This record gives sequence, C-alpha cells and structure tokens, in this order.
Amino acid sequence: SSSSASSPSASAGSTAAAAAADKSTEEIIAEVKSRLFRSQVPWLLVFDNVEHPDLSKRFLPRGAGTKGHVLLTARHAPPASADRTLLLGCFPPSESVQLLARIAPRHVSSPRDAAAARSLVETLGNLPLALGTAAAYMRRCDVPCAEYLERYAASEGRRSSSSSSSSSALPARYGESNEHFHSVASSLALSVNEIEKENPTACRVLRLLSFLGPDLVTKAVIRNLLCERRRVDAVAERRRRDVDRRRSVARATAAVALGIGASGALRLVRRNHGGQAGVVAATALTAAALLFVSQDSFLFDGHSNNQPDTTAPSTPNSFSSFEYEQADLVWDILKSFSLISVKDGKGTIHRLMSQAMRYSQSDEEARGNVTICIDAMRSMWTFKPERPDTWKESQSILEHVKSVAAHSLEYHDLSPEYILRAGQLSKEAGVFSAMSLNAFVEAQASLEMSLKLLDIGAAKRKRNAAFQKAKAET
Repeated sequence: SSSSASSPSASAGSTAAAAAADKSTEEIIAEVKSRLFRSQVPWLLVFDNVEHPDLSKRFLPRGAGTKGHVLLTARHAPPASADRTLLLGCFPPSESVQLLARIAPRHVSSPRDAAAARSLVETLGNLPLALGTAAAYMRRCDVPCAEYLERYAASEGRRSSSSSSSSSALPARYGESNEHFHSVASSLALSVNEIEKENPTACRVLRLLSFLGPDLVTKAVIRNLLCERRRVDAVAERRRRDVDRRRSVARATAAVALGIGASGALRLVRRNHGGQAGVVAATALTAAALLFVSQDSFLFDGHSNNQPDTTAPSTPNSFSSFEYEQADLVWDILKSFSLISVKDGKGTIHRLMSQAMRYSQSDEEARGNVTICIDAMRSMWTFKPERPDTWKESQSILEHVKSVAAHSLEYHDLSPEYILRAGQLSKEAGVFSAMSLNAFVEAQASLEMSLKLLDIGAAKRKRNAAFQKAKAET
C-alpha cells in the first residue's frame, strides 16, 4: 500500500533530522563540503547577496575539481582572491527606458514623456532600484514622466539647499558609491514627500523600519511599531501637560514673590529717605525676585519629552482598531510606491533604501526611533529556552532584534535604560541562535555586541546593579 511504501522514507527523514539536530553548525558545514567534494554529478552552490566576503570562506568547498561551481552575488567589490569576477553594471539607457515603460506604460508614451524618460534614466545613473521607485511614483500618483522630471529637479533643489552634509561623506558612512546612493536617495525623497502629504503615519513607519532587518517585515511588526509610537506620543503629551502645569504654578509664585520684593524695596527706600544704602538694598531685593521669576524655565525645561519611559512593556502589546487599520493602510501605501516588495505576506525593503531613510533623519529623530524599535522588539520577543513553542515566533524577528541592537551601538548618547534593554535583547538573540539554530558563530557575535552595549551603559551608570547583573548573565 501507499502508506507502507512511504513509511521507510518518513522514518529515514526523521532519523536524518534527528541526526542533524545533534550536530553543531560547523559539523554540518564540514559534512556538506565533504559530500560536495565526493560528488560525481555536477552541482552549483549559490551564495546570494553576500554582505561579508570573508564569511563565505567558511562555506566554500575547495579542491572539488570541475564537477562543482560556486556563484556569489554581492553589492560590494569582490576580494582579489576571487577566481573569476563578473562586474555587473547598471542597465544600458535603452533597457532603463524599457523598464520605465514596462512599469508605467501610460506615463512614458507621448514623445515629450519619452524624451523626459531618456533624461531621467541618465539623471538616475540607470540604476534599476532608483528607476523602479520613480516609475512606481508615476503610476501611483498618475504623473507623466515629463512632470516627474520637473518634480524631481525641484526636490533636488530643496534637498541641496537644506543639506549641510557633503556627498563625499556618504561612502564612509554607508559603504556605497556616491552615485548609487545619491540616485536612490533622490528618487526616494520624492516618494517620501508624497507619502508624507498622504499619510504621515506611513512615513513614520518607514523611518522606523529602516532600523530593522530588511527581510521578514510583516504587518505584525508594523502594528507593534505603531503601538510603541502611540505610547511614546502619549507619554510625551502627559509630560508636556505636567511641565506646563508646574510652570504655571511657578510663574504665579514668582509673580507673588516679585510683588512682595517690590513692596519691600519701596519700604526700604522710604525708611532710608532715599539714601544710598536703601537704594542698594532695594535693588538687591528686586534683583533676587526677578531671578526667581526667571528660574521657572530653567527648572522645568529639563523635563525632556525624550527621557525614557520606565513603564515601557516587555510583554506582548495589545492592539486597538487604530493599529490594525493603520498597519493595513501603511502596508498598501508602501507597496504601491514599491518601497516594500511582498511575497507570502512577508515584505522586504532594499538595504540601500533603508540606508537612505536613516541618513535623512536627524540624530535626535534617529535616537528616538531606535528606542521605539527597541521597545517594539522587546514586546514581540517571546523566546523561552524551556518552551520550544516560542522559538518559531522569535526566529521570525531575530534579524530585526540583531539589527536594532547594532544600531544602538551607533548612538552612545542613548539613555542607560535603553542601552541596557538593547544589550539584553542582543544577549537573548545570542542564546536563541545557539540553542535553537546551532548557529554558534552568530551567537558569539550577538553576545559580544551585548557586552559592548553593557560596557557603554555601565560607564554611564557606574556601580549600577542592573548592568552588573546583565553583564554577569551574558
């Protein structure tokens, strides 16, 4: 029967899975390389989007003769040791125009728009990512190519006049060429401006997503970001009202003090019949009252809305209808502008696009967004070593956790509370990688990052028990 025939196969699969679970990552890599070396049939091993060329050396089978081939794709220049390298440039102008016509056919059909398309592809350096963003804008906003080119020029003028950073600083910060980064950032800026007018919430979410991993973006992630954003706004509003209330009380008290001071000064002058001593004493008393009046801003402006909220949750968020509705709306907007590509309910944002979004934020805005991402990941992180049922959900946000922890290192002026939270998240990611994935190299990297964060936090809060405990656990 069919059931009896499938039984040995199922048993063999279970045995293989059990054997693999007992092996470390290095043992599995070594076995795969050994099998490829012994294979007598042609094979092709592909490493797609390699971020760190040195890492691929661990996985490359050597000495396998002519049977096997290895293909690596990367955005960065290959190492000098690469056997054969094919550098892929951007599209030729004719293909770039065809790409625009394929995505937005109605918007490049007239002779005027066709000429504008040829100018646009040259302006964008024939970079497919930038061209795709431009074409999506034309289609989404129903703008012909000639008008898009005009809007692009106007946007570039505003960006150039408002930017204080030299473009020569971009490669050091992002590891990309000036030309490619500039093309993506410029086309993205036009789309972001349009989204800001249509739905500011979508813009805020896009800025937040730039600090998370590029893959496995889901509506659940967006809902948690929205929930944390709303909580931060509510805390800031409560603090603002509290500061205003205390400032009003201080001003009323100061006004009374000023009145008493002026009255006392007048009596002193009269008692001394306008003598010099009386005038000096009156002046001193009035100056003291005025100084008291001026202290209200000094006393209360220190209550910054950017101070960390110690009530931030470390348990799963509960969502209102606002988060569900806005997450759906943001999802559709980002898709329609081709800022996120979606497959099977999971989205991907191009790394270069995320870098451009981070670059567009001020340090203060970026710090605030990093803290929101930290709390959003804390609320989503459910990993419990003793409960395997929590492992799958935690794996879905593992790269987001690692990304936000890495970005936390960039902002040493984060509050110690948030540095501690980021350090704890990185530690949890390390434990998860080791226990659930047998990925010990990745686990070590996460644990080392956790220690770096905790060292920074401990330096800010000397002899703090929370940091000492966290370091001991790591």
